[in-house]
Amino acid sequence: MDLLSLTSGNLNYFSKVSPELNCYIKNIKDFEGDIQNNKAFNFTPEFIIVYFLKKVRKAYDQTLKIKDRKFRYRLRRSLLRKYKHSYEVLIASFDIISNQKGIIKWNLHQVAVGNLLHDLGRFVEYSKDLVNSFDHAQMGYKRLKKDLEIESKLRNTLKTINCESNVILEVILKHNIFKYSGNNMYVYLCRDADKLSLLRNYKMQIGYITDLKYLRGWKLSESTKNDFFKLGLVENGNMTTKGDAILRNISYFKQFYFDRTKSIAVKEKLYFKWEAVLKKYVKKVDIDILKKCREINSNLYN
Repeated sequence: MDLLSLTSGNLNYFSKVSPELNCYIKNIKDFEGDIQNNKAFNFTPEFIIVYFLKKVRKAYDQTLKIKDRKFRYRLRRSLLRKYKHSYEVLIASFDIISNQKGIIKWNLHQVAVGNLLHDLGRFVEYSKDLVNSFDHAQMGYKRLKKDLEIESKLRNTLKTINCESNVILEVILKHNIFKYSGNNMYVYLCRDADKLSLLRNYKMQIGYITDLKYLRGWKLSESTKNDFFKLGLVENGNMTTKGDAILRNISYFKQFYFDRTKSIAVKEKLYFKWEAVLKKYVKKVDIDILKKCREINSNLYN
């Protein structure tokens, strides 16, 4: 499969309607050129990639209706980030299961489809992104469920590669909930891959956090600090500042399910990048907060 031939039409169109974002679009083109031979894409049906690209294109088209030029620019930039992020999560999922010791027998097609489509709701409800916190997982779940009911080719594609639609739907629905205790291993995998991808691409994450209108300032809120002290975790719904979002991302290191994910984070020294981000943007960080952060990092080695 030639990934670039599938995606070039979309990217050329994005470049035409929003030349001010050409640096972002070029970055995605270069990224796709680097990853098109990645093993993950060998197990992603062409029809699924095209289905995904159509959702991205439709969301991008809808931004043409937005009159506020600055907000339109930020929304389009966010869509491009989420577009690239979807690929990054797909690749991260295969990084996690490669050389993984254990008894899980993965359906690699199912891994690929679930992880590529995990953020489908971001493209369904594009206009809500940045403005407020919304349940994009629920939106994506509803969209795919409806499409499976009306599109026979989508159903047949999944059937051909032995993908269970209920497994994929649960991956989308549960990939971002605070805690998951079910028995769907594909959900655990996507949750790890999603977090690993976000932690790897810290520069993109800071850009995204900066654009979030519903989070104010970089100072840590008292409620988030209290949650972090007690649990080492930060719940999305409790965040009120951009600094809270940085601490939330650091708490991801505590939430990895697979040992393989932890070993990747250690090898790539991801924690130290995020501690540097915390110090840079939050400025004066309580010593107790840093101690808790470093305790989380130490546990990655256990």
